[in-house]
Amino acid sequence: TRLEPMENPSGYLFRVGQTAARRLQRRPAELPAPPHHELPHFEPRLLPALAALSDGQRICVALVHGYGYPIVEVARLLDVSHSTVRTHLLRAMAHLREALEVDHVD
Repeated sequence: TRLEPMENPSGYLFRVGQTAARRLQRRPAELPAPPHHELPHFEPRLLPALAALSDGQRICVALVHGYGYPIVEVARLLDVSHSTVRTHLLRAMAHLREALEVDHVD
């Protein structure tokens, strides 16, 4: 095997394991600081419509559409697949369109 001619095979295996473990570690989630200015004008029915969403849907909508995070980054922050984030977004936006009586979005 490749380990036999090495001077310190256990050290080599330790380093390989250490490198693999680093890849599995996740950076802590870093959310943006809330804005210091007043909220812009928005549809008054939006807050109750957002409150009616599931936590996952509401978080995905806020991060993607509110803060402009890419879907892949939101998936990493939430430790879910990007397809899960897309599903949350699709269902949430459908619910919001229905609650706000919006037929078409440009």
